[in-house]
Amino acid sequence: MKRILPTVSNFWNQIPIWVRRSLVTILVLAILIKVLFALLIFWKTPRLSGELKIPGLTQPVSVIRDSYGVPHIRSENSHSAYFALGYVSASDRLFQMEILRRAAKGELSEVLGAELVPTDIFLRQVLLRRTAERMLQESEKVNPQILKELDSFLEGVNYFLKTESLPIEFTILGYKPKPFDRLDVMSALSLLSFSFAEALRNDTLYTILERKLPNRNVSELFPRHDTEEPFSIQQNQPSYSPKKLTENSKVFLPLAKEPKFSKSNELSDLDLVIQKTNWILKELPSLSGSNSWVIGPSRSTTGGAILANDPHIGYGNPGTWYEVHLRTGDHESYGYHLPIFPFL
Repeated sequence: MKRILPTVSNFWNQIPIWVRRSLVTILVLAILIKVLFALLIFWKTPRLSGELKIPGLTQPVSVIRDSYGVPHIRSENSHSAYFALGYVSASDRLFQMEILRRAAKGELSEVLGAELVPTDIFLRQVLLRRTAERMLQESEKVNPQILKELDSFLEGVNYFLKTESLPIEFTILGYKPKPFDRLDVMSALSLLSFSFAEALRNDTLYTILERKLPNRNVSELFPRHDTEEPFSIQQNQPSYSPKKLTENSKVFLPLAKEPKFSKSNELSDLDLVIQKTNWILKELPSLSGSNSWVIGPSRSTTGGAILANDPHIGYGNPGTWYEVHLRTGDHESYGYHLPIFPFL
């Protein structure tokens, strides 16, 4: 006897009609949601080509992106160039800039949920915003041209906020960010400084270890760098004179022979400080220091000075730095800066 195998159509017909209708409905809805989400992403994609006529710009400015997406900005006027830098920085990294300023000012829980209230409290306790306010109060010590360029940058950022479609993160969270100002920028710089503040964890750790190991020299676990040998110098280069380094020693604070510990016995509180600090910084790329060196104009093929830097910073997405090439008048720079800060 010949056996007849069931076909797909026969199997489908054997399914109750209400089940078939439900499956078709779910499939259609899934396709529709996917199409709508793709359209939303396309609509939220920042403008990468075209021409804009912006009131207030006195000189033309061009922004050309290379094959890696790096913007190359050119203008004869610094105001136009830094305005464009603010615009393209916002188009590429606006949500990152928003999170940076909210973290620095202790305002994350306003948009990300009540579970971040302890984080905001701790960030406010370390006075990042107050430090930024103090820096702004001393702005008369800063080159006025730098402040003008910073304001031009902020104008570009805020123009993007006012005229362009915001990234999808703001749609998901359901809010529109406020305009950026100088305090936001300086607060973000304070946050970066805080991320390098190893003493916040190390000093509390010193205290905990000294209390738990009273008969041990805790400083042996953390040797000072001043006990190391001097850095090496090439034979054809003049050596440094230790005498010259110590001639004006009165202007320097004396070096501590060993770490200074607190007399507090509240080890649980100190441990809590370490836990909170680690919790705040765990979502940031690893920040542990940098190496820098300078090549003089006479030693470069271009005839210009080269500043090289080796940042010990972990990978993140988006990255900590923003790559850009800026040319305005007789000034030209190519390098990396914080997305919220327009200077290398």
